[in-house]
Parts: sequence; structure tokens; C-alpha cells
Amino acid sequence: MRLAWYEDRLFIVNRSTLPPEWYARRLAACYEQTGRPAAAAATLATYGAPADRAEAARRFIALGDLTAAGDAYLDAGMPAEALDCFRAANQIDGEIRCLLALGEVASAATRLVAAHRPAEALPHLERALADETDPVNQATLRLALARTLATLDDDTSRVHYHAALHILERLPATPESAPAWIALAEWGTASERQDRVQEGYAQALRRLEGDAERWHAMAERYRDTALAIGNRRLVAQLNAQLNTAAPAVAAPEPSADATRDLLAAGQWYAALDQLAPRAESSDDAATLLLVEIAENPAAPLAVRLRAGRTLGAVGDPRLLNRQTGDSTLGGYWRMIEPGAFWFGDERRDELRQFVLPYALRVARYPLTNAEYAPFVADGGYADPRWWSDQGWAQREQRDWEGPRFPNDDAARFGNPNQPVVGVSWHEASAFCAWLTARGHAAGWLPPNDVIRLPTALEWERVARHTDRRSYPWGDATLDADYANFDATGVGAPTPVGCFPSGAAACGALDLMGNVWEWTTAPGMGVSALITEKGVMLEDKPTQRGGAYYVEAERVYCGSWHRYDPFFGDDDWSFRLVWANARHTSTQT
Repeated sequence: MRLAWYEDRLFIVNRSTLPPEWYARRLAACYEQTGRPAAAAATLATYGAPADRAEAARRFIALGDLTAAGDAYLDAGMPAEALDCFRAANQIDGEIRCLLALGEVASAATRLVAAHRPAEALPHLERALADETDPVNQATLRLALARTLATLDDDTSRVHYHAALHILERLPATPESAPAWIALAEWGTASERQDRVQEGYAQALRRLEGDAERWHAMAERYRDTALAIGNRRLVAQLNAQLNTAAPAVAAPEPSADATRDLLAAGQWYAALDQLAPRAESSDDAATLLLVEIAENPAAPLAVRLRAGRTLGAVGDPRLLNRQTGDSTLGGYWRMIEPGAFWFGDERRDELRQFVLPYALRVARYPLTNAEYAPFVADGGYADPRWWSDQGWAQREQRDWEGPRFPNDDAARFGNPNQPVVGVSWHEASAFCAWLTARGHAAGWLPPNDVIRLPTALEWERVARHTDRRSYPWGDATLDADYANFDATGVGAPTPVGCFPSGAAACGALDLMGNVWEWTTAPGMGVSALITEKGVMLEDKPTQRGGAYYVEAERVYCGSWHRYDPFFGDDDWSFRLVWANARHTSTQT
């Protein structure tokens, strides 16, 4: 009775004797008492005062509805809080509204440019430029305007381009001017002007020479761009520079941190005892030390595993952030250059040579539970957009709702930074489709690029490099230092990256042992290019690399087996590839 009475007076204003927000609060309380928290939050958001709408936003966050939370925060006059919600929800339009409300017009324009929405970006770019007085920002905005206007076939793009060049000539050679030169490189990439690409990156690198970490990140970005535009000579030059100029390590100095003294003395367990509680309290320096230990070949295996599990519990900064397309530490994707390589099962037949005609990026690690969980939480198992027709039919028939551990043994298989297991080929492919859409929406994945499973040949190129090696690390005999297999004695998948001695030439880890990794196969998305070259596989997709229980004889670069795409077991996982869509497999 009381709920209906409040509804009656809130929704029929002319029968109300008190302000709407008074009825809204009481109606929200009634909804809460009757088990309808979403209705309570919506009532406060719609009819409440600003403070009530902020409370509604907090309730929406608790309910997992970040978009509604962002709207409520905006209505409450709290755009900064709303921006966090919209970014977490990948809601670009909400982000733009918040940025404009905060007066960050240039940021809003840049976000629209990155999202490939030039017509919407144009007025904001023009407004930002009209209000800008800093020369670096003026040059950056003019180059963004030039790119945007060129996309819209507007001849005035040249005016902004030449004005930007005029400003660039007069900028001081300081680190603060580097962003303007990067903008020139981005203009060159969009305009297919390699001379401007090289000039922009080269000038930016000169200005960052005193900052090793930023210089290294910029050189990697330059190298990736050179690879994408096919300048292999420049790629080789940049690789040589990168190999001799390591970035500064953002970690405490030995004299400033007693934990490092313990590590230097080989007191691994005492150091871990100090680091775990610090990392749990969000101490970034402690987390970085845990990363170093987990991937330190000198540390005993048990120590590396403990460091890895602790990282999983506190939040592993090496894992992929779906908002940015990289890990917090950077370097999640490893570049694979085009060219010839050897492939085949060397223990059954002679190796053959194949030419990979395109570049691609490969994930440094197998996909983990922590990286897969957002797909499940986002309703990935209830949305047929991400699934093939066959995959969706199997999902419904088998009632999949997420990864399936044997006997629900989360202790063995559920650590956040263990490879996700208990997923079929269909689920792995659906995840890739979902992440592709999220990458496009967030702006880090270009519209013509996709995230997908590797082909069997691409996987072997990553593992074997370009020579005839038997293992990713070379030809040294397999033992427990290199991979997690039966002789290692762990008996379960290990946290990613705990076998640094087993790294491939490109830097990818865990390619041998630990978990079998799904790849594509004909009839389920194999590259048409591969099949045209006569490398025919059966319809069942292959799995590569071995697993934690597999004997040494089955762990080598050419090892493989096949399974039906609807099977999923506690040793089956997958690794991501980032490639241009024209090099992506097609359904047959």
C-alpha cells in the first residue's frame, strides 16, 4: 500500500504536496525493502536532488551498471566521477560528454579522432585550437585538424598542415615538444608520407634522449610503425638501438630497499615474505619486484611460482588491459616480422620452409583467467554476436556459462594469472571476437585490425623463430628450467611467465608445456593464404606446445594434436594474435 501511494504522488505531480525528491527517497526505500534495488537506484537518478543522484550512481556501480552510474553522476554535476564510469564501460559518447563538461575540449576531440569519427571531432578541434596559446598544443591540434579534414576531403587540411610545420620549426628542442613531433609522425602515417613519419619519430627521440624509459617506449612505437609500413631496413636499425639502450627500471635502488639486499643475498623466501603484504597494500615498487622475481632465471622454481601466484592475487601488471590494449608495464604484444621460416613436425618428417608475407603481433603469454573473466562478466556467453553459428549451437546444447575446471578445482586452475583452461575452440574464438569489438570501441585497435587465434603456421613461426631450432630457446635439452611438463612435477598450469629461460626469440613465454594452445584450422577460419600454399590441415583445429602433464618427447616446436572444437579440458588454453583483417582467416 505504502509503495503504491508514493508512486501515485511521485508520478502524478499535481496530486503531490511535497517536492518530488521527498517522494523519490521514500519510494526508493520501499523498492529496497521489496527487493528491487535497480528500481530504487533509477528512482533516485530520475527524481532525486543532486545528492540523491550521486547516491543512485553509487548504487548502479554496486549493481554493475556503469553506464547508468555515469549518467547519474553527470546529472548530479560530477563529470569527473562520471568519466571514470564511462571509460570502464567503454562508452565513448559518455566520455565525450564528460570531457566537454570538464572543459577538456582538446581531449574530447582527440578521443573522437582516435575513434575514427572525424565529422564529430572537427568542431571540437576547431574550438580547442581557437582557445589554445601553447605552441606545442597548437601544432598538435593543427596536425589533428589536417588529418581530420583530409578524411573529409576538405582542401583546407593543407593550410593547417603547413601552419603546423611553421610552428614545429620554432619549437625548442626539449622533451616537452616531443608530443608535437609525434603528431607529425601520426599525420605521416595517415597520409602515407614515410618521410614525415621518420622525421616526426626521429625528432621526438632526440628530445627524449635524457629519459631512458620514455625513449625506449617511443623507439618501440617507431619500430612497430616502421614494420607496419614495410621499412625493414629501418626496423633493423631500431632493433639494434633498442638492444643497446634498455629503459630505466622503475624500482627502488638497492640501498633504499632492504628487500633487494635480501634478494642479492639469495634469501628468496624472506624477500617474498616482505613483498607480499606490501603488494597487497598497492605498493607499486613491491609489485615490480615480484615481477622481477617471477621472471628471474636465477630464482628457484618454487620461488618464481610463489611470486607469480602472489601477482595473481594482487593484480598482475603484465596482463592485458582491455581499455588500453597493452599491459601496465608495456610490451604485452611481441612483433613478428614477415619472412621465411621453417615448419613441420621434425620427429615425423623433414622441415619445410614457408614465407610469412605479413607482420603480426602475438601475445607474450597465454590468456589468463583474469583476462578472460571480463568476457564472462560482460555477458559474453549470452550474446550470439561473438559466436559462430556452430559455436552458439554448441553453447546452447552444452549449456556453457564459463570455463569448466575438473571437479570445480579452482585451487589448481583458478589463480587469476594462470592460463584460462576448460574452454573449447568455439569459446576461444568468441572471446577474440568480443575483444576485437572492445578494442575498436576503446580506440586502441584500428578498424582494419582484429584479435584472433593464430594459425598453426603463425604459432610455429612464433615458437621456432626463423631457423630449425627444436625449442623456442634453441636446441638446449628440455628440462624443468625451460617449461612446465611432467618432469617439472608441478601437476597443474603455472602462473604465466614463470619459465623465463624458455622465452622465444620474440620474447613470448610459455610456448612449451603448461597448456596446449588452440590454433585455427580449415572449415573454422583458416587463412585462405595458407591453404592456397598447399598446407592442408583437417577440419579439427590443432593444439600446439604441450602441457603440464606431457612427457618430454611430446614437447617441442613441431608437436601437435587435434580435437573437435567443442571439447574443453583442464590443459587447453589459447594465445592471442593481433593482425590486419586482410590477413585474417575466412570461413569456408
